[in-house]
Amino acid sequence: MRIFSLILYYTISLYSQNAWEILNPLPQEKTVNCVQIVNDSLVYAAGENGAFLRSFDYGKTWFRNPVGSAVSVMSLFFTDELNGWLGTRGGTLLKTTDGGYTFTVQREFPSRDIIKISLNGSAGYICTREGEIFRTNDKFNSIASHIISNDGIISAIEVHPSGSGTAVSDEGYLYRTNDNGATWSKSSLPAFPPLSAVQYLDTNRLLIGGHEGFIGISTDNGLTWSSVSQGTGAIKGIAAGAGSAVYAAAVTGEILKSGDDGITWQVVFTAEDVSFRTLSADGSFIFAAGEFGTMLASEDNGSNWLYRSAGSRVRFNKIIFVDANHGWIIGGRGLVLRTTDAGETWNASPTGVAAELYDIHAYKDPLTSEIKLWIVGAHGTSLISTDTGQTFTPGPFNSITSYDLKFIHISKHTSRAGGVGGALFYSADKYGSSPWKRVSGIPATRTFNSYAPLSTRAGILVGDSGYIQRIAYRPFGINAGTNFVDYSWQFPYDFKSVYFLDGALGWVVGQYGIVLRTLNAKSFLEMAVLDATSLNSVHFFNKENGFTVGTAGKVFKSTDSGLSWREIDAGVTHTLYSVFMLNQSTVFIAGATGLLLRTKTGGENPAYADNLVSSVTKNSLSVFPNPFRANAANGNLTFRYELRDIAAFSIDIYDILGRRVAGIAEEKNPSGRGEIYFNPTDADIPSGIYFAVLITPNERVYTKFLYVK
Repeated sequence: MRIFSLILYYTISLYSQNAWEILNPLPQEKTVNCVQIVNDSLVYAAGENGAFLRSFDYGKTWFRNPVGSAVSVMSLFFTDELNGWLGTRGGTLLKTTDGGYTFTVQREFPSRDIIKISLNGSAGYICTREGEIFRTNDKFNSIASHIISNDGIISAIEVHPSGSGTAVSDEGYLYRTNDNGATWSKSSLPAFPPLSAVQYLDTNRLLIGGHEGFIGISTDNGLTWSSVSQGTGAIKGIAAGAGSAVYAAAVTGEILKSGDDGITWQVVFTAEDVSFRTLSADGSFIFAAGEFGTMLASEDNGSNWLYRSAGSRVRFNKIIFVDANHGWIIGGRGLVLRTTDAGETWNASPTGVAAELYDIHAYKDPLTSEIKLWIVGAHGTSLISTDTGQTFTPGPFNSITSYDLKFIHISKHTSRAGGVGGALFYSADKYGSSPWKRVSGIPATRTFNSYAPLSTRAGILVGDSGYIQRIAYRPFGINAGTNFVDYSWQFPYDFKSVYFLDGALGWVVGQYGIVLRTLNAKSFLEMAVLDATSLNSVHFFNKENGFTVGTAGKVFKSTDSGLSWREIDAGVTHTLYSVFMLNQSTVFIAGATGLLLRTKTGGENPAYADNLVSSVTKNSLSVFPNPFRANAANGNLTFRYELRDIAAFSIDIYDILGRRVAGIAEEKNPSGRGEIYFNPTDADIPSGIYFAVLITPNERVYTKFLYVK
């Protein structure tokens, strides 16, 4: 029973981390600080904000199992495909025995950052940036503490199996040991530039790397050094490849290669807008990773390099859908992404501009049913598309304003656009085809951020300093022209987003996490002040269900028309700029560095545990061998079951997201024992963790197994 409880907790906690999936960039947007190539094409990677990933094919495809958004991993070490450790910023040592699907805290090193974990058999060490090394002879069950330095910040360390070791510091100092780290001495050599990498080639030869492409070479175990400078950014990782090849990765995106054990170097790859943080090698396979989840690999000892990550990394400012299938994302550098399959795939459309794009409006032409788009952005940039966003032509604002335009709305009668500098424009008729005119009398200090229509001629306009106004256009009569009714808020908060479901019910969100609601488009009442520096977007699918998102990865959900809000953990910390509910379950969020999130569960933890688990077990189910490898000699998994009562039963397999992937038995047997054989290869099941479920009319029993192709 104790085992059952632990597994139940695991499945629920894991599911909470998978309610949201990252669609861009792939496999994830979090900076990778450490990578290890284990064996048989197995690669582990970990980094900021709980990033933990595994690949079974040298990084071509990845599985994400975050360890908690509050955790930043600085180091990792696996002895095999199942047993490993993570070291965190803050000093937590996490241990796994199932390949990283679950972790437990093995040790705490308060107020320390664990930068290195290493084991050789049962013996090894942990090193912290604060200048301590903790040695172990029993896989960290017990440790002995030793001091490397009291006057420097340790940035990298390597202890050779011979017992020699070198540590380097941010201040450019070297520290040496000859007794497996029990005692250390500071080198008497003058300080090098700030150092950040160290790598042994053999007992006597080692390399160090640091500031502005500095690489130091020693052939006598660190007693004397020669150096070269590559003119790149700081060297963050050095790794030995096949033969005499050595590689180095720089924070400025260069990969350097030496074919003579580090004596001479050349740049073999330069990545644009990428900062590498770590480097690992296993023979001819080299792997580099870094900022925003960037992954790069070579399988031929550095001759050719391919990205193992994909997707745009510019800021996403807005995401919208015009129907269940057609949607668009706009953002920095003139980016427009388009989907025609409800967000399953996204393709970039050429725009011919490089400006930041802030808002997009899509509508279906009432005569032709064609989908048309209007987009506005920085410096008066505007774009129009009449073919669902495949091609664009310049819009009307390029020639009439240089101000940043933050919103655009196209209507049959009155279309509007506006932004900074008091810029507010309208077109009186025909879906924006009539001449656009600027509304006069608006102070240049006014900034408009968002607009929501109430009718074809009227809407609510919100902006900085508490600005809320109803705006309407009257084409005829004594009050012809643009008219305003002021509903500005009592406090000068900057309002970022407004959304109305109809002509009366709407919401406004903004600075300091403020949420306002109105039932009549006149009286705006404070509903909440949520835990966010700023809320940037709000969207409701119906009168009850809505989302708002903001800074530091904050996501909030309401199921009572905005009267109350609950924070949802999406597992990210980046600024989020836009949210759109495609339906009550499917929600998209777009944000900084090209982040695109999707949930198909309304952001909630799917209650699949109830479908897999029974609290009282009469029947039993086991599986072996576990883990199961595709090349196992017997070729099959064996499921051994025991039924206490005569009953119809089935055995199904579910993945970690609770999805049924295979049915392997469905029959009625007398009580007793039996075995069923199944080969995951025949079912084309990918590598990963799975649950086998024995189902009878009165009970469900499950067991967990790991499948490795």
